[in-house]
Amino acid sequence: MRKRSPVRNKRKARKVSFRLLASFAVLIALVIISAGYRHGLAFNGYHIGGKTTRVKIDAFPRMSEKLIDRTTRPVTPVAIYGSDSFDAARVNPSSVSLNGAQPMLAASGNVRHKVRDVDGDGRKDMLVYFPTRDLKVANGDAMLAFQGETTDGSWIDGREAVRLTESPASALPTAETQSQPGQGASAASQGKPITPDTGQVFTSPGTILIPASGTGSTGGSPSTPYPSTVTVAGVPAAASYRITVQLFDLRHHSLDDVDMLLVNPAGTVKYLIFSDVGGVNSTCGATCDNGVNLGTAGPTISLSDTATQTLQDTTLPTTGAWKPADYAGGSDTFPAPAPAGPYTSPGATDTPTMNSTLGATSPNGVWSLYISDDISGDTGRLNGGWGLNIFTVTPTAAPATVSGQITTPDGQPLAGTVVQLSGGTSDRTITDAQGHYQ
Repeated sequence: MRKRSPVRNKRKARKVSFRLLASFAVLIALVIISAGYRHGLAFNGYHIGGKTTRVKIDAFPRMSEKLIDRTTRPVTPVAIYGSDSFDAARVNPSSVSLNGAQPMLAASGNVRHKVRDVDGDGRKDMLVYFPTRDLKVANGDAMLAFQGETTDGSWIDGREAVRLTESPASALPTAETQSQPGQGASAASQGKPITPDTGQVFTSPGTILIPASGTGSTGGSPSTPYPSTVTVAGVPAAASYRITVQLFDLRHHSLDDVDMLLVNPAGTVKYLIFSDVGGVNSTCGATCDNGVNLGTAGPTISLSDTATQTLQDTTLPTTGAWKPADYAGGSDTFPAPAPAGPYTSPGATDTPTMNSTLGATSPNGVWSLYISDDISGDTGRLNGGWGLNIFTVTPTAAPATVSGQITTPDGQPLAGTVVQLSGGTSDRTITDAQGHYQ
């Protein structure tokens, strides 16, 4: 028998080994593809295979016109809406992306998100925040593409048509429109209202520390003290009252995290004066917290129904007068000992107003301000405390006219008769030829 050469044996062995490796690779690929179609696979932020649930998303959920300016709106909040068949609370925040942009992180390193009823349908929704500059989509008409997973590994995606633009840097607020360092602290230290007026002023000047331990759920973590109280005394009885709330030197590294509930002395009105306002923006510079890093002075805010502007959803308030606002749709809850909801919410239109609710009963007694933080990581303080301005409202009688006719018992008019009118003011008149007066 002719012996095979060692070279031919080696070549055959190599061929067999290659075939085995190729077969094994094909087998592995089949397993991966099979698993992919059952569970889904992700590559560079995109997934293949598996069942994907289309969910409803809404960028800037309280903005009717979906015009996103990369300069003036550096943060894009996206609501993922729940439905009868989808629980938005089960979305894994760390898995989501929006046109290649990754979600923003809080100082704790966790994804910044909130779970609450955004659209008021009674179902839980999730809010996630993305840096607008990171959206990999051209300016103009565009389609936002959202992707993510639920906590059980199921894939979800969503689409929304928007329009992106980019204003020049000059569109940003100038230094003159921002609160100046020390402005809020000065007002707080004096315990005076922002604007000179004749209301009675009651303050609690102590600093309120706002924690960083919120979880993203509707119920946040309480401030210290909790509540902070102001005692009102000596306000005379009146038909109604006008209430103004003063927040002195408000400092927080992410103002959107802060919720405030004001409760009247009788405990009958629980009013959300401040909720999810100002976006993911700092009022106190790049570094500030509730510890030793005070940062720069924050705005001193006067909340009043008579203000000409309303607190904004994604824009920071500056020092001045603002109407109260709640951009969480009344879905916030507060930890005990705050009273349980439901709470009165002004929404984005100051309806119902503070005056029609908080001002409808006697203001004398102890007022309670509950402040909570509903996302972990960022902290802050109401550095100069807070206060109340109470104004009594006296009804003003509407102008009235009085007229009539003077006649004899048998109905004949009496001309030239003197008629004396008395009331708030006195007057006298003389009847005409037909006995008429006015």
